[in-house]
This record gives sequence, structure tokens and C-alpha cells, in this order.
Amino acid sequence: MATLTARFKNTVALATGMLIAATSHANVACGGTVGMLGVYDSGNVFVSYQGSYGTSPHVICNLYTQGGFGATVNTCKAWYSYLLAAKLSNQNVWSDYTIPASCSAIAAWSYQTTTYTVRQ
Repeated sequence: MATLTARFKNTVALATGMLIAATSHANVACGGTVGMLGVYDSGNVFVSYQGSYGTSPHVICNLYTQGGFGATVNTCKAWYSYLLAAKLSNQNVWSDYTIPASCSAIAAWSYQTTTYTVRQ
């Protein structure tokens, strides 16, 4: 019984730690309909969002190399596909960032290396 209790406590502690880690990630979510979307010849993917939580155009990842971005090349390819589908269907989409503090603080053509989610 003591072993079972210890395992339960360890499981609860682990689950609590995972929950805290997962919830401490989101600082700001920006989104709306996709305004501008494109890829530079360097592979940098840029996007802007229109709406209440819109942004200036900014770079979120690179299709050829991870470089200083948080997103891997495969993640970047998935994000670009997702953003293109959202643009073509005029659907709202969101990006989550750990920095900046607000959507309006995203400077035009800046590199947002802390983008960690693109979602609907």
C-alpha cells in the first residue's frame, strides 16, 4: 500500500508539473483572417493577421533551416500549409508567442522567433 501511495504522489506531482509547464507558455495570442502571407527566397515565412488581434506582417519561421526560430523546418512547412488553407478559405487562425507583450507590439517585418503555435 505504501508503494501505491508513493506512486500516486509521484504521478500527481508529475502531472501538476506538466500542467504548469503547458499553461505557462502562452503570453499572447494574435490572429484573425490572414492578411499577407508569403515566403522570401531565403525561406522565411511571413504573415499578417487582420482583425481585433491583428498584426503587422512579421516572420514566424524558415522553410529551409531552423536557425534562431523555435519552429523546426517540418513545423514551419506545416504552419505555412495551415496558413495558406486559412487564407484561401477566409478562416480565422491564431499564432501564440512568448514574446511580445501584445499583438500591436509586433513590429512590421520583425522576426518573431518565439512563435510556438499556429492554430484555429
